[in-house]
Amino acid sequence: IAAQLANGTWELARPPEGTRLLPCRWVYKVKRGADGEIERFKARLVAKGYEQRAGIDYGELFAPTSCFASLRALLAVAAAKGMPIHQLDMSTAFLNGELEEELWMQQPPGYESKDPNQACRLKRSIYGLKQAPRCWYVKLVAALDKLGFKPSQADPALFIKKD
Repeated sequence: IAAQLANGTWELARPPEGTRLLPCRWVYKVKRGADGEIERFKARLVAKGYEQRAGIDYGELFAPTSCFASLRALLAVAAAKGMPIHQLDMSTAFLNGELEEELWMQQPPGYESKDPNQACRLKRSIYGLKQAPRCWYVKLVAALDKLGFKPSQADPALFIKKD
């Protein structure tokens, strides 16, 4: 919930009359180390995206994923030329995507406000939304474009910078 609030994922407000609220739920996971010992407990708020309606709650959904052949080719070129390779993992990546549609979600279980008539007006995507991968991809493309990277025509999930 701290990540949701820090990212400004939603704002509590009264939804317009007749607005359909998306339900949500918590998904819990136990993270274990290599030795099998419990390292930490994780909780993720997930919208029940299977209740979204095409054309109303979402539009375009396409978000490419990289193909293994592109990764192998990239690693082969880097190895042949002695280039360093850097990898990163975006924590809470989907929470950074910005929604184009106006979506309302029920208040998260366990975090309801005193006013039961309020709901969460989503300002950013959250896990479970059908358009969440697309929102993240659009945000990623914009950030990489500012750095001079362009998506490859052969694999739109592979970004290239010619320098």
